[in-house]
Amino acid sequence: MKILAILAAAIVVVAGASAVVLLNNDDDDKGYYSSNSDCRLQVLGNADKNDYLDDNDVTKIKEMISSNTYDQMADANNDGKVDETDLDLVQKMIDLKKSNSGKANSEKESMTVKYITVNNDIRDAVYPVNKLIVVNTQRVLDICMGIGISDRVVATNDYANQYATNIDSQYMYKAFASLPSVGDRKTPDLESIAKSDADAIYAGSEKYYLTNVDSGATSYAGKTILRLASWENGGYANGALMIAFFTDADEGAEKFVRWMDSVESKVGSELSKVSDKSSTSFLNVSSATYFGAQADGVATTLTKIGATNIGNTIILDTSKVGGSVPTYAEDILEHKDMDLIIYTPYMYLNYSDEQVKEKYNTFYSSLSTGKISALDAVKNQDIVMINYELPFCLVYAIAAKILFPDIDVDVDGMIKEYIDDYTDVEGYTYNPNHFYYVPGSA
Repeated sequence: MKILAILAAAIVVVAGASAVVLLNNDDDDKGYYSSNSDCRLQVLGNADKNDYLDDNDVTKIKEMISSNTYDQMADANNDGKVDETDLDLVQKMIDLKKSNSGKANSEKESMTVKYITVNNDIRDAVYPVNKLIVVNTQRVLDICMGIGISDRVVATNDYANQYATNIDSQYMYKAFASLPSVGDRKTPDLESIAKSDADAIYAGSEKYYLTNVDSGATSYAGKTILRLASWENGGYANGALMIAFFTDADEGAEKFVRWMDSVESKVGSELSKVSDKSSTSFLNVSSATYFGAQADGVATTLTKIGATNIGNTIILDTSKVGGSVPTYAEDILEHKDMDLIIYTPYMYLNYSDEQVKEKYNTFYSSLSTGKISALDAVKNQDIVMINYELPFCLVYAIAAKILFPDIDVDVDGMIKEYIDDYTDVEGYTYNPNHFYYVPGSA
């Protein structure tokens, strides 16, 4: 167990030490301004493609008008040109957001904006959003907690609701436990949605969520349909910034996304010191019968580490999210000497260490008698668990530390900071086994 033996010893030391929080989000950071230009805030009018809609976008649009150049993100009304109309629209958005700040919901003024959906379509949406229905996964609940708008969610769906009402996961989702469900996330009950007093639906990809309305619909029963990312391609920060724009939670999103960026920056800096990362290989599985790849959020995140994600060498279509282990068993077995299997199930915060071990052992037993039992990683029990619920930046940090144990990353400090600052969890005593489990570490 070449990777795990080193890490298990390191975890015993780290878990037994007092918390060391590496990331600072106090008053010293109030002057922070993200330099990210990946266009995570995909509201048309975000001309400079950073995380903000502000005067810099006005300046950028003026420059483009002067130079007669074009960029879709500067084309606020999506008419194929950048002109004074776009300038006026962006200024109106900026002014309206300022004007609405601090007002009661009933006093806020609204306008229609255009944004790029998780399906890369341009759609209309009404700003502001005051109350949400979540027709998506529990990751949207995590985002809402992270940016401070848990109280804006007025209904969920059966999939998300099970985490809010299940005693095993109520530590994390109890703020949503009393909310009604609108039914299945793929084909929810439209009558229940229509009766809700929400003004928007956080629905995600058209392939998986709210499929029983017209694919091009921008609203249903007077409620804006927001097709925003949560897990797709690891678009967690994008989802946070987008829903924050619509709900005027920009400050909360800035803090949350800044923290995520700082985690990834710290880990990325340490990984840059590791040579030949690609010679280390892994398979990411969410069960004994399914592996993640390509556009799956966890698999996307793990791939960023730089080690070889075996799933991506088998599933070549970058729009796919994984495949069946039995179906692709022969392909997986071609990588018999892979270093590690990373199992990413849900791990609940009320589990005892014995329950964590039982979950691990049950999974291991199913692998050791399954189609890929001949893998060296199965024979040697080179298998770890990482909690699927965690923000992708923490999955990145934990897996990087597991794959490359010598990097200087305090995963426990990072996880504690997340729990303390970006969740609604109360009365919880930290246990690293709730977030990652390595055989022999507990």
